[in-house]
Amino acid sequence: RCKTSLNHRGERHTNRLIIYRESKTYKMGTVHNIFDDSDSDFYYSQDYIDVDNNVVIEINSYLESIGYPGRISQEQIYFFEDKIHLFEYWEDNHDIPICDIPHLKEIRVLQKGLGRAGFFYTNRIEKLHSLRAYKGSGGFISNSGLEDLIDKLSKLPEMNMLEMRGCGIKEIPSNVDQLDRLKYLLLHSNFIHSLPIELSNITDLLVLSLSKNKFCTFPVEVCDLKMLRKIDLSYNLIEVLPECIVDLNQLIELKLDNNSLTKLPQGLFEIKRMKELNVSGNYLTELPKNIGGLKNLEHLDLSANDLSRLPGSFKELKNLTSLYINKNKFRELPEEIGELKKLRSIDLSYNHFKNLPDCIYELPELSRLYIGNNEGMEVDWERIKELSNLKVDNIDAAN
Repeated sequence: RCKTSLNHRGERHTNRLIIYRESKTYKMGTVHNIFDDSDSDFYYSQDYIDVDNNVVIEINSYLESIGYPGRISQEQIYFFEDKIHLFEYWEDNHDIPICDIPHLKEIRVLQKGLGRAGFFYTNRIEKLHSLRAYKGSGGFISNSGLEDLIDKLSKLPEMNMLEMRGCGIKEIPSNVDQLDRLKYLLLHSNFIHSLPIELSNITDLLVLSLSKNKFCTFPVEVCDLKMLRKIDLSYNLIEVLPECIVDLNQLIELKLDNNSLTKLPQGLFEIKRMKELNVSGNYLTELPKNIGGLKNLEHLDLSANDLSRLPGSFKELKNLTSLYINKNKFRELPEEIGELKKLRSIDLSYNHFKNLPDCIYELPELSRLYIGNNEGMEVDWERIKELSNLKVDNIDAAN
């Protein structure tokens, strides 16, 4: 049975259904708390019924095709093998092949347990002409299996997102450039250590996630992807960044945290559109003098390095709203930090400050301040009170 309810616009809609497989028994439940992710065109489930060692299947109310009189507004499904199985709740016990759902926009495959062979595609997936996103998670897919999947997805005219998270991938097949309309490629939590040169041919790629893989060097093939807006190479083993990174002049967000970087190239700070840079958890001892070149930078995370000073050009980061320099070796900050009038959050914790730097009292928009674990730090609480946006509850001074 499927209940209907009103959404936030007062429109009648059908709750999504969860069907999960447990041995040979099929059960059903409803899922609520559907929210809109502003970074994509799709709706996601905030929570769902999950069973260990089983594949979760989500049906976005394609009940009309089996006789249910509801109107379908979104299309999403979790599946096992190539059919949606509906038992016990309908008189005729329907089995619905995925390829019979012509307006399906997104498929998610959730497998439990690495090393287990996964059903990552269907034999007739190329019939899903409206499919935009394919998302696999967990399990294991061989190189030949991934090649075959890419070949099938490349025949879909709307396909623009491929995610394979934690699927045991060791290398990306050379036929990846068949997905020439791809905009999002998310391959985090695998065992990839290099990229095929053919990846450079996907010229419209906007987002590339390769976090939690095995890269020891920054893959230079990425520098040919001129349209990239976001790159995530966090949690790898990268020691050096190439100078060609300056060619990524459309880049807005770069995550390189938890690598083995000891220095940053000057070219990185010539990317004018950059708004977010995360290089925390590395081995940096100094920053390039031209760091002020990131005129549009809003969020900067330098935490957990070996830094003790900021360059003079730092004062030119006029759009900076959050700064994290915790877990470093700072004893003082340049007075010019007080010129960064848009700063709302700053983390100075786990350093060697004896006094709260005078420049902090000059930040009128400051609303969060972290100063804990600076042994013996003195704070002028009367001056702090003059910062009208900074509430006492938002000051973390715990040691």
